Amino acid sequence: MATAYLIETCDPLDPGTASVGALTSDELAAFLSRNIEHEHYSGDGYAVTRLFRYDDGRLTPLSVHRVRDHADSGDYLYWGYEVRADSPTAPAETAFTVCIDGRA
Repeated sequence: MATAYLIETCDPLDPGTASVGALTSDELAAFLSRNIEHEHYSGDGYAVTRLFRYDDGRLTPLSVHRVRDHADSGDYLYWGYEVRADSPTAPAETAFTVCIDGRA
């Protein structure tokens, strides 16, 4: 079986509601990127309550880490993130960058 990423989210506007989804690495990076960008601009992204890698019947807890910031000369901000197990030596499961318009 291929590795899947399980993510549990809740809507901060309706905290009693939770959703769980199984995603590929690319889908996870795309979801998290969109969610962080949405939260930055509108202030109401989904809260990620739990995140796991599922592989060969084993669940490994994961978390999202902001690992770098970069501003270009055009007032855009680039925030780099990694998803990894809660260990300082754990390799990144996936990495992604969120581009934010610094003028907004």
